[in-house]
Amino acid sequence: MPKSEIGIGNDGRQNKLTKWHACITTFEGLIKLRELQAEKMREENSEISIEAAIRKADTIWYDYNLMDELPARLAPSDRVLIRR
Repeated sequence: MPKSEIGIGNDGRQNKLTKWHACITTFEGLIKLRELQAEKMREENSEISIEAAIRKADTIWYDYNLMDELPARLAPSDRVLIRR
């Protein structure tokens, strides 16, 4: 997802029309996304601290938790994970 399209919050991380999602990236990309969204949040509300904005914009735990739970989420289906 182009940086120019990234905004604040969940809606700022995805484009429902093009199906682009900013969280489909590397670990380093998630850190940069968190920082970019925190900066945009502070531009809209200068009273929020940078630490609070970073905490609010953080998606790293959520995205990594999804991958940790992937085998359990796939277990009821006919899908399997294959290590290459």
